[in-house]
Amino acid sequence: MLTVTQGGALMVTSALGKLGDRIRLAERFDPTVAERELVWMDKRQLGDGEQHSVLGQPGGPVKWLPYFGGSLIGSDYFIVGGITEVNYDIHSGGAEFAINGIGPKARVFTQSVAVDLRIVDTRSLIVVKTVSLTKQYTGYETGAGTFRFFGSNLFDINIGAKGQEPLQLGIRTTLEEATLRLIGSVLKADPDACLASRPPALRPRPATGRMAAVSPDRRESDGSLP
Repeated sequence: MLTVTQGGALMVTSALGKLGDRIRLAERFDPTVAERELVWMDKRQLGDGEQHSVLGQPGGPVKWLPYFGGSLIGSDYFIVGGITEVNYDIHSGGAEFAINGIGPKARVFTQSVAVDLRIVDTRSLIVVKTVSLTKQYTGYETGAGTFRFFGSNLFDINIGAKGQEPLQLGIRTTLEEATLRLIGSVLKADPDACLASRPPALRPRPATGRMAAVSPDRRESDGSLP
């Protein structure tokens, strides 16, 4: 049994960080430390080793950090969604034969995962863009063996090999592409120029068989959802 990562949000955050100064990334996933220090600051328990002058504060400079509000920068958009499908065996096949207990065997199998993300305007809560992608993985298994007597001795010998595309890497690349397409819709930039440089094996494909309640004039020229 394969385990799918629970760090999808972390992968999306890393993908946003790779875009450099094109976007401003605000921490919303784990603000625990900032919230705790704001509480200490409000109680005048937090300092930085310096003296601070506060208007209206008797006794001169103080050691605690003053807080005047408004230090947290608001966001314009946020991304939500997740890994919505894990199909462990959508197709498999193989062959095996033996003569006098000696023979080879081979097997191939296909798995898939899907992600669904959307980018939302923070102020209006309007969904600006939705993306649904799926990634298929192909694995193989080959081997040969013998089970027979040689003289008075019974020999049972098996050799083989097994391999599969990295599952977590495929999830990461799928989330990165979905994130790039979402940001491209906001920045009015075409992400295909960047995506074309990726190896074909790492390119997810749009998920099929999905429907959404949208008006016909909200579809893009390529037929995808806006």
